[in-house]
Amino acid sequence: MFFRPNWFRNGWTALAAMSVVVSFASTARADLISFSGSGGRSSTPVSFSGTMEYTPLSTTSATLTITLKNTTSFGNAVQFGYITGFGFNLPTGVTASNTTSGSPFFFLNATDHATNLQGGEFDYAFSLSSSQLHTVNSADISKGLAAGQSATFTVALSGTGLHLLSAQQIIQELSNGTGSQQVPFSVRFRSTNTNRYKGLSSPDGDKVPVDLGCVTVIPAPPGALLASFGIGGVLLGRWWRRRAALRV
Repeated sequence: MFFRPNWFRNGWTALAAMSVVVSFASTARADLISFSGSGGRSSTPVSFSGTMEYTPLSTTSATLTITLKNTTSFGNAVQFGYITGFGFNLPTGVTASNTTSGSPFFFLNATDHATNLQGGEFDYAFSLSSSQLHTVNSADISKGLAAGQSATFTVALSGTGLHLLSAQQIIQELSNGTGSQQVPFSVRFRSTNTNRYKGLSSPDGDKVPVDLGCVTVIPAPPGALLASFGIGGVLLGRWWRRRAALRV
């Protein structure tokens, strides 16, 4: 039988502990950003804000959580304007599924649904329509997010190298198209009264992309980082105590 001295076994314990620390730090971190956007006519501006949290669960799976709020605060759009959907994109090779959202929004994908707003197709979208992002039934517009209201949407992601992806990368991804048709994360506003709030594409409403200059990374609280080192810290502690005992 091959003999392994104590220093050999203890060294491997320390190495295993450090591996756990690195693994947790790289796959269990939650990446959180805030974002906003505004548009519409000067007399009836519309705006939104929100957060996007990206949590890699492994190298091949992750969770994306989007919170979106209608922050319109001026003009007739406050009374008559609603968020009826939004579109977003993912890097090549990353797919979304198993979604939950604030009812009554439907989850759409570019393969089976019409997810375009400004010409380019978004990879994925949430909409009050079960078939398209751009247009919803007039009777359903008021089911969207009115001024001051918010909702949360969760998406399960799959692919490769997801531990290297970030929320900032996702929100910057452009829709399929050429030139001005390529846009990042965008929100669809519709009106219940097109005589009072017509939007830029009267009487259609507004399509407002995120302002990438306003995207801000929100640092993780210290407690989250300490938690990721917890298991590794326990193993390192055991290794240190054993090492000290051997010296006595």
